[in-house]
Amino acid sequence: MHPNAIILRNIPKSEVRIDLFRHEVQGGFRGFYSNFPLVGWHYVSVKADRGHVGFWCHLTIGRAVVRVFDASQGFVEDDPEAAQHYAQIALSGGMHQALLPYPDQLYAPWFGLVSSISANHFPPLLHSQDGGAGSRFDNALQGTHGGDSDAFLAEFQYAFVRWLISLDQATEDGVAFARWQHLLLAVCNAGEFRIGASSQLFSALVSVLIRQFDLLPREWLKGGSTLAQQINYLVEDLIDSDVEELGDRGRALAHFLEKYESI
Repeated sequence: MHPNAIILRNIPKSEVRIDLFRHEVQGGFRGFYSNFPLVGWHYVSVKADRGHVGFWCHLTIGRAVVRVFDASQGFVEDDPEAAQHYAQIALSGGMHQALLPYPDQLYAPWFGLVSSISANHFPPLLHSQDGGAGSRFDNALQGTHGGDSDAFLAEFQYAFVRWLISLDQATEDGVAFARWQHLLLAVCNAGEFRIGASSQLFSALVSVLIRQFDLLPREWLKGGSTLAQQINYLVEDLIDSDVEELGDRGRALAHFLEKYESI
């Protein structure tokens, strides 16, 4: 028995991607199964003529997703009866030879990118501008998201991942990248007072940043880069916030950045 499975029908025989894992498609491939619960959001795509074409799916324990590739529409829902048939076979282990196991070492890195994205409000709206008055951070958190840290994190995570997956597509998603960059600069320049007042948000945010930064080009985080300089403001303010947990998170972020200087 498998906790989850993703069945892909009629896909091009090229490259398939699920989250952070890529695989060259060979004859007989039908999708993925898991030996552990793949709860949360996942993105699956295949390489077509002009780039990857994919879909999002949300998994709970015991759920299998079935999609059919159509050359003109991308991935579409299968016939309900056929979908139920394939799902039952996959979850029972009957399609084991045709499915690849989800790499367990890649689940935590991926989950760290999407952990705050709600199952009930998808996709998060990427705002073109923020309301309210005050700093960029205040406008985003208080103005746009009404002080809801989870909503702020959901938009921040989704903006990054939407940009990340677009790198495989025909056109890079500049809108998503611009929004992620805007929110990143907002938190980097929030100041130690705002950081201390939003300690729960910033404690969770550091873990997200480390997951995101690990996927960026190395030169973006070198000490002389503009991005590295901005992040150093955040590190200093976390450590100076007088909140022990935030100080620890600031030092963890600083330690993560130090490794780029040695590469």
